[in-house]
Amino acid sequence: MTHLLLEAYGVDKTVPDGATRRQVLKGCDLTLAAGEIVGIMGPSGCGKTTLLDIVAGLKVPDRGQVYLCGTPLDYTKPASLPPLRREHLGFLSQGYGLLTDESVYENLVLPLRFQKPTLPRKEWRALAEQKLQQVGLEVALEKKINRLSGGEKQRLALARALMRNPRILIADEPSSALDRGRTEHLGELFIQLAAQGTGVLLATHDPLLAAACHRVQNLETL
Repeated sequence: MTHLLLEAYGVDKTVPDGATRRQVLKGCDLTLAAGEIVGIMGPSGCGKTTLLDIVAGLKVPDRGQVYLCGTPLDYTKPASLPPLRREHLGFLSQGYGLLTDESVYENLVLPLRFQKPTLPRKEWRALAEQKLQQVGLEVALEKKINRLSGGEKQRLALARALMRNPRILIADEPSSALDRGRTEHLGELFIQLAAQGTGVLLATHDPLLAAACHRVQNLETL
């Protein structure tokens, strides 16, 4: 029996467009099972990022229902959403969301400060080093974020999303700053995560990452 980690049914969403609003999602359905890699593709502006934000509880749909590991997201109670995200999700946004004045280490351990504050600091450091190795990033933990390249920042943000070993990884254009070789490594990493039971949901334009997906769902511009 397929174990669904993420379910979205009948999702509608409009966004501001000048003086009016434009519909980007209409009746959108999406499922993600444990051990599955699902890609979301489509032209710019078709709603890929909006869909990821909605299923992660970061944006509110106009209509529809989303379930995260069997729990319905209650958008009328915003305070209920962050604990669910922390428990189940790792999220990589297009903007990375890094603390630009801090070090690589401080960015990596930020999730642990919320979920595992009593874990010995020695274990924090070991886990940080492990996740950097997992994403293929060779930088000193003490290095400041403003000294990293775009591709290094992207891989660091991915490593941070993996710090809590989430059941679900959501990644928005995760290869946009990577060359071909590193994109291939990223696809291999997603396959490894899926083999361990993680559900991976990604929005991408990249055919190399699309090839790593079990399914690709195409969104059309409305």
